[in-house]
Formats: sequence, C-alpha cells, structure tokens
Amino acid sequence: MKGSSTTNEKPLGADTSKGSAKNTRSIDAGSIPQIAQSGDYFLSQFSKHRRSLVANQFCFAVRDGCQDIPSILSWVGRNAERRLRSRYITPEVAETQNDLLATLRNPEAEKFAAFILERERLPPEERRQLKSKQGKEHVRTWMAEREPTANQIVYLRALGCEATPRTMLEASDLIDRHTRERRGAA
Repeated sequence: MKGSSTTNEKPLGADTSKGSAKNTRSIDAGSIPQIAQSGDYFLSQFSKHRRSLVANQFCFAVRDGCQDIPSILSWVGRNAERRLRSRYITPEVAETQNDLLATLRNPEAEKFAAFILERERLPPEERRQLKSKQGKEHVRTWMAEREPTANQIVYLRALGCEATPRTMLEASDLIDRHTRERRGAA
C-alpha cells in the first residue's frame, strides 16, 4: 500500500449517522462521478494489479445483500480475513488483503462503499454506460503516458499530417481530427 492513514478510526460497522439505527446515507445518482473520484483515490492506495480485487470485494458485498455502508465494510473485512486464512493465498494477495483491512476504518473506504452501493443500485443500462465512460477515461490516461506507435505516425503522414505527436493519445486525436476533415471534404 502506498500509505495508510489511521486517523479517524472507528470500529467496523459503526454508526456514523446521527439519531438513526443504521447508516443508510443515500447519494444522488448525479453525484456518482464525484464519488467515483473518491473511489479512485481509495483504490490508488493499492497496486494497479490488485485494484480490481479490492473493488470486486466491495461489489460482492452489495450483491450478497449488504444495503448500507457499515454492513459493506464489515462484509469486506470478514471476507479479507477469510481470504488470509486460506492456505492457497499468494504473498501478493495476502499483502493486498492486509492493506485492505488496514484501510477499512478510513473515510475513503466509506466513500468507496457509498459509490459501489449507489452504482450497484443503478439500472443495468445506466451502470453499463457509467462503466464504459470510466473505461474510456482510463484508456485515454494510459495512452497519454505512452509514446505514439510507428503505425500511428505512418498513418498520420498518409493523412497528410505533418505534426509530430508526443503521446499515443495526441496521435489518436490527430488521426480522428484528420479523418473527420477528410470525410467532411469528400
């Protein structure tokens, strides 16, 4: 884990709402992108190769019937402890599960649980669209970190583009722009 903060600790499943038996905070579907950014922060504490493992544990909690944030966090904690007892666990997964247990008391874990809870409540088509949008954003981020391919440069030259892109993303955007211009001119 990149760094864990143990401030604001409270027992798993603790009620954080005032005057209610359970924490059943509801989040407007329009705020899901903002919460997703919080989720990105929570997941950024784990190695890139283990983030899906962590995210899926939260999803499985909701799909298993957890209806509020404390029960999701409790379910994820029990599941992580169960995984750690497995004789088949790899050292990398064990490290991820230990890191997950250490972060479940942080506010970021609550925000991520709220995001997953709201996302899982969306109708299937809206959930698919949200997942698709987030996937496209991640692809664009990945492309922005890489040099353009030789094929992209060759194709840009064939389109008549003389600009030299610095990244795959710039090359892709230039290709899109030049192909649109060609179609519009035809």
